[in-house]
Amino acid sequence: MPRPPSIRIALVFAAAIAVTTPLGAQGPPPPATILQPAPPPETMPQPGPPLATIPLPTVPMASRKLVSERNVLIEVTITFKASPKPSIKTLSLVAADGRQASGRANIEIPVASSTAPGSQVRYRTVGFNVDANAAIQASGRIAVELKMNFSTVYKPGEGEPQQPSFSNNSLESGTIVFEDAKPIVVTKTTDSESGREYTVEAKATILK
Repeated sequence: MPRPPSIRIALVFAAAIAVTTPLGAQGPPPPATILQPAPPPETMPQPGPPLATIPLPTVPMASRKLVSERNVLIEVTITFKASPKPSIKTLSLVAADGRQASGRANIEIPVASSTAPGSQVRYRTVGFNVDANAAIQASGRIAVELKMNFSTVYKPGEGEPQQPSFSNNSLESGTIVFEDAKPIVVTKTTDSESGREYTVEAKATILK
C-alpha cells in the first residue's frame, strides 16, 4: 500500500512560519509559538531650543560692588566768571561706597524774543545735572567717576546787546582719585572771544 504523503501546515503570525508534521507522528503536535511584536525603540529626548543669551549690562567701575557700609559726600562747584559778576552753582549728593548717585537742579528762565514791548516770551532750561560713582580705596582715598552737564545764562553787560546769552557744557571725567575732603579742579575753560570762563571743582568726603 503506498505511503501517504506528508502534510504541511502553515501558521502565520505577523510572519510566515512553515511547520511540517508527518502523519503518524506520536503525541500531539507542539504548541505553536506566538511571536510577540517587538517593543518600539526607546524614544530619546530631543534637545530643546538653545537658551537665549542675555547680554550683561555695562556697569561703571564704582558701582560694581558694595565694598563697605560707608557713604561718600560728593560736592561739585561750578564757577562762571563773566561781567558784571561771577555766577556760582553748587550741587551736593551722597553715594554709598560702590554705588551711583544722581542729582538734578534745573530752572526755567523766561526769555523775550526781542526788547520790543509785547514781544513773545520763550523759556530756556538752565541747570546742573550730575551722576557720580564713588568707591573707597584701601588707602583711604576715594575713586570717583563724574558725568555732568550744566548750563547758565549770561546777563548782558554794559554796552552789550540787551538779550541774554546762554552756555551749555558737558563733562565726563573718567576716574579721579581724591584725598578725603580735599577739592580738585576737574576742568577749567576760557573763551578768548567773550572773556568768559568757567571752572569745575569737586570734592569727595567719607562720612563717618
